[in-house]
Amino acid sequence: MVRNEFGGHADTVVQADVINGDVVTRARSALDDAADLLAAVVRRQWEAEAAVRSLRRPEPLRLRWAPTRRPVAYPHPPAVMGGDLGDLDRLFASLASRQLVVLGGPGAGKSATALLLVLDLLERRTPREPVPVLLSPASWNPHDEHLEDWIIRRLEIDYPALKNRRAYGRHAARRLAVEQRLLPLLDGLDELPPELLAPALEGVHHAFGPGRPLVLTCRGDEYEAAVRAGGAGLPAAAVVELEPVAADDAIEFLATSLPQVVRRWTPVLDHLRTTGDPVLARSLSTPLTINLARAVYGRVDRDPAELVDRTRFADHTDLEHHLLDSLVTAVYGDPPTPPPRLAPLPPGAGRYPADRAHRWLGFLARHAAANAAGDIAWWRLPRPRLVLATTITGLLFWATVSENSSIAVGFALGVSFTWLIGTVRRRAPWRHLLLTPVVLGAATFFINYKYPNSPGMNAAAGVGLALLVAIALSVDRPPHRTGLRLHGRGKAVVSRMALGLVIAVAAVVGAAVVHGAGGGREVWMAPLALGVMVAVALGIGAWLTSPPDRFSVPRPDRSLRGDVASTAVWLFAWAVAFQLPLVFAIVALGKSVDASLVAAALSFGLGTGLGCVVNNASVLYAASLAWWALRGRLPWRLMRFLDDAHRRGVLRQTGGVYQFRHTRLRRHLAASGRRPVSPREP
Repeated sequence: MVRNEFGGHADTVVQADVINGDVVTRARSALDDAADLLAAVVRRQWEAEAAVRSLRRPEPLRLRWAPTRRPVAYPHPPAVMGGDLGDLDRLFASLASRQLVVLGGPGAGKSATALLLVLDLLERRTPREPVPVLLSPASWNPHDEHLEDWIIRRLEIDYPALKNRRAYGRHAARRLAVEQRLLPLLDGLDELPPELLAPALEGVHHAFGPGRPLVLTCRGDEYEAAVRAGGAGLPAAAVVELEPVAADDAIEFLATSLPQVVRRWTPVLDHLRTTGDPVLARSLSTPLTINLARAVYGRVDRDPAELVDRTRFADHTDLEHHLLDSLVTAVYGDPPTPPPRLAPLPPGAGRYPADRAHRWLGFLARHAAANAAGDIAWWRLPRPRLVLATTITGLLFWATVSENSSIAVGFALGVSFTWLIGTVRRRAPWRHLLLTPVVLGAATFFINYKYPNSPGMNAAAGVGLALLVAIALSVDRPPHRTGLRLHGRGKAVVSRMALGLVIAVAAVVGAAVVHGAGGGREVWMAPLALGVMVAVALGIGAWLTSPPDRFSVPRPDRSLRGDVASTAVWLFAWAVAFQLPLVFAIVALGKSVDASLVAAALSFGLGTGLGCVVNNASVLYAASLAWWALRGRLPWRLMRFLDDAHRRGVLRQTGGVYQFRHTRLRRHLAASGRRPVSPREP
């Protein structure tokens, strides 16, 4: 039987047989392209991360799972047998509900399981099937945001190409979610605060009905407690639980290493095999402690024989504490080895003394513990707001009472303009709108400010600058990316320039109302020129800061470079915009312009640009990093240090942020102070 159907890209379709009936063709849509490109970049992303974590080198640690015995499943759950890690993708494919919950204890390997499951599902995926995406729900608040909205927002942050309307249509991420073209894997529901777990399960229940694919991982005790507290969960999901690593599997994994390392491990493994040492067996029953032991005793100068010394390690908690204590000292003894899919090591890698690395990691662990998601995101570095506000206000006040007052005036106008536009676009709450008179009053004051001035006016300028700086620093901006492509961005450029022209008309009308219609040409020329310059600056900014049309693997250093480029673009746009009146005067009117006027226009433009970008993520990151580096809490080249820690296995990368490889390691480093704990001598 001949089926007259075709799907895909082709200029000509030929059927080499008799055609009966209609020929049905399914042309690929822009959303199909978005889904396939997303799948490709997700696969590259997690293959690189699996290489960093050595999840498949030389052989994966064998993890077994079985149907959970906890009272968390609904009546008549899907029939599930047991298996190991390689069977999970086949289990998921066999489920009619396409929903799976994976439980496990602390350090049981839930994150590694989710990562490898993503790669297995991507390998089996065919076109038009849902795209597996691995997400950490730690930043989701079920009281404030629907789960589907949170997933869409996370996708647009990690893969900003989805926001490109020209390439993939309007709201591509939302359409992928609504049309069930996504398979979310929510890894670590237990990372939410305990009081949010039951509401989170309720939110999962409402967002994912039967047949809508989902994989969820969580600690077993926390999941059971949330279900008992009223969390609805997933009625049609299969619920499995990771089992402790068997002693034989731990022995086999640790014995697969370099020959000189295996020789040192042989007496320890023989002891475990013959005596079944309960302390050692329990300590090596989770992937976390097994990998810690492998990292700590992978050096030629470390002997794992001390692990069987029961005078030092009376129980498994002592032994695990010892492994956590020794990790930083061990991994910072040698330069990290770059995994195959990572870039070559940068110059200077491997030069971090263990004591400094321990101090810096402890600071980062305390910072990560202080935010809800537990992330190390460069744009959320702890900010000494009082120090920053005082420093910026002081520098601007110095400029105000000197011949550089145009910089301060431009800064005030830039902050006012950016804050007002941002308030309108973000639909800010009413309490933000209460600041509108303050912002407008400060902007009006600085429009009329002239140097030199009386001490009273200078004092008022200082107060106004302090208020504007405080308002600017109170708003956190996410990272931005930029590009130089013009094609497809015309609509955004025109709309932004139209906004600037509306501002110009409003300014002219306001000036006419204040000064009267007979005030002369000077009354309306200045606001009109200012509005035109604003329109030009907005147009240039819209051109250079539109979403990219190419998918790329989310990386922290890439997002930082993008935000730095975006900041530079805005400074350039304002500097160029304020030179246009001078160019017009010289070229069109044939007037001469002295150097002081050019310098004043440049200063005013740069000041306005600074006011617009003072709270950009990269600007605040640079200022905050300088403060903490001067105090010895962080290295000056933080991103290089984080990349190095990622290569060494201390950190893991999830999207555009870093996380400690496990919550227990983060808590241990946060509580251990600023100085490393040396391994205890026998």
